[in-house]
Amino acid sequence: MVREVAGVKIAFVGYNEFYADTKEQILQEIVKTKQEVDIVVVFCHWGVEYSKDYTQGQQDLAHSFIDAGADLIIGLHPHVIEPMEEYNGKRVYYSLGNFIFDQYFSEDVRNGLGVKLKIDLETKELSFEEIKFYLGPNGQTIIK
Repeated sequence: MVREVAGVKIAFVGYNEFYADTKEQILQEIVKTKQEVDIVVVFCHWGVEYSKDYTQGQQDLAHSFIDAGADLIIGLHPHVIEPMEEYNGKRVYYSLGNFIFDQYFSEDVRNGLGVKLKIDLETKELSFEEIKFYLGPNGQTIIK
């Protein structure tokens, strides 16, 4: 999906490790898309549920995606926040945890992270603001 915002073309590419897309297919899509837009954001459904760290496989994929032209990677699936990594000047958020969900069995699953992306319209440089969330006992998502 491609959206133009204030003259900046942004593409969103999805990757799901639990379906049939191969690494090569996604890499080709990123390379092709990067030729047509200013910024490529890859959303990844990946990782091990409830693990607070990413796997070597996730890291290898993330690095490959950035090498192919991704400017930002946002991961989800583990239901807990995993570390953010910078690789070749690009950010990888391996997992943002939960934003809205019906899990309250541990503090780890009750915490989530939002990422506000800011784009310099002239240089196309990215900057970020991280917003912490907490799943309250009544089902409300609370900004921390």
